Amino acid sequence: MRRELLNAYIFNSLKEVREMCAEWRKDYNEERPHKSLGYLSPLKYAQEYHRQTANGNTLKIEESRLPVEE
Repeated sequence: MRRELLNAYIFNSLKEVREMCAEWRKDYNEERPHKSLGYLSPLKYAQEYHRQTANGNTLKIEESRLPVEE
């Protein structure tokens, strides 16, 4: 957060910092794709997880999306 937000902007008030941090956290935790989640957003990953486990399947999302390292 520091590099992407706090070091990138000049804030006029503490209230502005808090509002921007809240927006950044929401984006990061719900909308932004994460490599560790197979390039899905946490929200999409959770939806896919619940959809697959509700059908009795095991979760295979990240395995099909992450590059194989040798």
